[in-house]
This record gives sequence, C-alpha cells and structure tokens, in this order.
Amino acid sequence: MNKEKEQAEDWIYLIDNLTRIEKRKVCTIIGTRISKLKNEGPLTFSDFEILELGLIEGKATDYVEKFLSSAITKTGIPAYICSDQGSDIIPGIKRILNTYPSIKHIPDVIHATANMLKKVFQKKTRWEKFCKQIGKTKNKLKQSKYCELCPPQIRGKSRFLNCVVLINWALRVIELLENKECNNEITLKLGWLFDYKKDILEFHEMITLVRLTNEYVRQKGISKDTWRDVNLLFEEEKKSKKSKELAASIIEFLKKLSADAGEHVIVGSTEILESGYGKAKTLDRECGNSGFTGSILGLAACFGKFDCEAVLEALEATPNKNIEQWKQRVIGETQQSKRRKTLRTNKQESIQSKLTRIKGRKKE
Repeated sequence: MNKEKEQAEDWIYLIDNLTRIEKRKVCTIIGTRISKLKNEGPLTFSDFEILELGLIEGKATDYVEKFLSSAITKTGIPAYICSDQGSDIIPGIKRILNTYPSIKHIPDVIHATANMLKKVFQKKTRWEKFCKQIGKTKNKLKQSKYCELCPPQIRGKSRFLNCVVLINWALRVIELLENKECNNEITLKLGWLFDYKKDILEFHEMITLVRLTNEYVRQKGISKDTWRDVNLLFEEEKKSKKSKELAASIIEFLKKLSADAGEHVIVGSTEILESGYGKAKTLDRECGNSGFTGSILGLAACFGKFDCEAVLEALEATPNKNIEQWKQRVIGETQQSKRRKTLRTNKQESIQSKLTRIKGRKKE
C-alpha cells in the first residue's frame, strides 16, 4: 500500500465496497496499466496493484470520492474506472468524472448482464412460479432417501449470477424422467418439471447468452471488436423471442463499451477484486457475523508481485509497529471488542462452587 506507484495516463482502476454485519464498509481500489495487460487469458492477482484500502463510516459518496482522489495523486489521472455500479459507489465516481472529464467509467459486464437477465426473467415469464415450485420440492426431498435429487441452493442476493446451476439441475432431472431412469415415487415428486420444460429451455438459452458474454470478457477483456465477436457467438444460441431480445440488449450495451475502449484492450469486470474479497473472508474465517479487524490488510497483500525479493522488500520497509499504528488509526475498536464490553455479564458464582457447597451440607 505504501509502495510508490508509476505516474502514467493509462491506468485502469477497479473499485468496490465490502460489507459485513457492522455499519462500516471497506472500500478497495486496485489498478493496472493498459500497457501491461495480457492479450489473452483471465486476469490474475499479480496483474494489479493495491492503490487504496480504507473504511467507510457514514455517507459512502464522500469516502469513495476521497479514496479515488487519493489514488489519483499516486498514479496520475486514470483512463478508466470500472465498477459494478453499486448505489454506494456510483455517486462518488460521478463526482470524480465531473472533476476529471477525461476519465471513462466502465460498468462491470458480469453484473450488468445479470441485471439484464433478471429484467427479462421477471417480465412476462414464469420464473417466479418456477422458483416457488423449486422451494416446495427442496422441502420434500431434503432429509429423504432421495436427497441426492434435491435442487441446488441459490443465494438470494446473487441468484441471477449463478442460476445456471439450477437450470442445469432441472434439465438433468427432466432427462432422467424421460429416459425412465426414476421410479414412480420420484416421478410424482419431480414430474411437475415437465410443465415448465419449454420455459426451462428458454431460460437455458438466455443464461447461455450471458455466460458466453461473461466468459469472452474474462478471457479477452473489452476492445473495439468485442460487440462483433460476441454477436457472432450469439448466432447459434438465440432462438426464442425472449433470447433474441436479451441478445439485442447485450450487444447494444457492448457497443458502447467497445466505443469507449477505442484502440485499447481494457478490463471489463471487477471480478478479480471480488475474488480478493473472498480471500479476505477466508483469511479471518468470516461468515458475515463479525466486523472488520486488522486482517483486512491481508486483502491488500493479495495483489501485486509475489516473489522472494518483493516479500523481503516489504518486510524490511514495513515494521510491525507500522501495522499496529495503521490498525489503531483505520480500524479502531473492533466490533468483537464492543460486543464483549456490551454483553459481558457480572461475575457469578460458578456451578462448581455451588456443587461443592451442597456436598458440604450433606456431610453436616
């Protein structure tokens, strides 16, 4: 975090916020230079540098603007800022764009296409009814002898990002039923899927369009040819009316991104930053029920060059007292510490002492 950054005009920033049980959020900005991006293959942690890491307390807009401004003093004015367009991030980005009109904002393609999918699924489709039936089926099959056929669990917040596992489950079960590979009891419990077969196939088409788009962006980024290449990928996939409508929306969205990219190949997703958040949660075994501690510094350590020379340089440049000072200044009192103070009980007589007293009375 303290390492000096190169001053250049081709920086791309990725920004996102991490939330937990407490009111505060962690704002993280990582960056890379267009000239250093790989031509092919997914991005890795070593492709990026940590630029800013800090806590947001109160109105997020002010803090996002502050952290972006701080990053700009280190690198110079970036060419692009990429975000998932979250409501706690985008107002701060807009302020920066007003201050520095040359910067272009790149919406995260994976979140954008998931929102498009959500819009189509919830408009004139039987998706909600299908999901309700899935819930009823899950309750019938769990803790039964047929639990291996139980529908997969889909997280509510990200269900349109990973609903492909649910659709694949439905298609596989329909295949088993059609091939007579299930007994009558299973057919009774899962036969309702036949009523949704046409819808499921349509869902699968649309999900395939989104997955093709996302995988293309993961592997190749965004360039002036992105929308044309993705349009070619769609030709064999879009069959139903709704799939064609979704394909048209995605291509229109990619056309704008391709125009913004110009002659460059740029990052089209904040996925690598979200992967860093996953590592941070694993580092302190966080399950959403605890607040932030000094372990979030491990998030910063996810990014950048990692060889013996870099680690030795970091250890020599940053003594432990600097870490402790940073924790006191940025983290302050942790949620766990507050909880212990608030919920601690008065000292009570131990159970063992009570048992000892009873034994003494019996002897008397």
